[in-house]
Amino acid sequence: MKFRVWATLIIGVILVGTLVRVQWLVGLGLATGAVVGMTYLWQQWALERVVYHRHLIYSRGFPGETLPLRLSVENQKRLPLTWLRVRDSWPLNLSPQEGEVMAPSHVPGRGYLTNVYHLWGYRRVIRDLHLRLGARGIYTLGPVILESGDPFGLAEQHEERELPATVTVFPELESRTSLGLLSEDPYGERGTRKRLFEDPNLTIGVRPYMPEDTFRQIHWPATVRTGQLQTRVYQPIVSQVMMLCVNVATSEHPWLGTLPEVLERIIRVAASFCYYGIEDGYAVGLAVNGGVTSSDQFMQVQPGRTMDHLAMLLQALAGVTPLITHPFERFLVHTASHVSMGATLVILTALVNPPLLEAITLIQRYRHHLVLVALSETPPPSLPRVKVIHLPVAGEAKDI
Repeated sequence: MKFRVWATLIIGVILVGTLVRVQWLVGLGLATGAVVGMTYLWQQWALERVVYHRHLIYSRGFPGETLPLRLSVENQKRLPLTWLRVRDSWPLNLSPQEGEVMAPSHVPGRGYLTNVYHLWGYRRVIRDLHLRLGARGIYTLGPVILESGDPFGLAEQHEERELPATVTVFPELESRTSLGLLSEDPYGERGTRKRLFEDPNLTIGVRPYMPEDTFRQIHWPATVRTGQLQTRVYQPIVSQVMMLCVNVATSEHPWLGTLPEVLERIIRVAASFCYYGIEDGYAVGLAVNGGVTSSDQFMQVQPGRTMDHLAMLLQALAGVTPLITHPFERFLVHTASHVSMGATLVILTALVNPPLLEAITLIQRYRHHLVLVALSETPPPSLPRVKVIHLPVAGEAKDI
């Protein structure tokens, strides 16, 4: 019953008891009024100035790792809370090792991280948990549902708070042996491990002019000073670039569905190539013809070689979904046309079909460093001037 109904009923009982001079009826009305008043007070103010925090020191990791989690709830008012239930919507792939705190949810793949507290006025309670990371993905935390009420159990108050946060579970990495990357130059033959270019913005000296020098390289002040043509000498820079193009399609007809095991293997191999590429000194970029979490657009990351860039690549792969945004052969040709010349193009796919082979033949006309990594069950055909690595889903890596 609503408070107004209770108030009307109590006032009526007190008036009747006064008119008929029945003291116990008046006392009953006053006692009921006191209880209803306290209930109304708790209902209106129970969740006011109640602060709930999640403290995640680390928000990303690999499957099988554990992350420390600290939950704190504080009652910043005088009114005590006889009970407070906090239900935090939580992905099951981030379930705490303390499994008893998880309650079932109506949303598939999610549960409620549930905690019950008893808080006096101006009191804070802290609980430490350890999250066990499951399958790769980008997971959102929340919303949080706070529930409390009066000591008599007559009324409850519910409040939902967003408190958004994300935790990233990186894809697992495979060993170099399983990927067939044990050769001295696993990404294709090169004449040298370091390709030197010159930065025209960094002049380190001058030298006499040579016939192969361009007109732009001439250092005119030095030429005037010496009376002979002089050429600028630029700072040499190292450039090793690898662009990884990933096909998330697992069947010839995507509308028939996705093979989860094959997709996860594709993501693991892609993450491993990114990791070992940066470890070997490459600036690694990534292009995937699949959507990412909370987006229907394809994903592309420009090349970089720092550890922060590696974390960005792994996070991007963690959020890849089976949604195919473009046919891979067209996506590959478009991506290859925007990659710097001299870069190594690594093509990762579980499907090797005639349209893809035609696209690779087209790209060969202006690119010389191509690596095809095939996860198909049958070995792909041998291609001239293309390093082919066969990685069947069940089996050992083979160079073709």
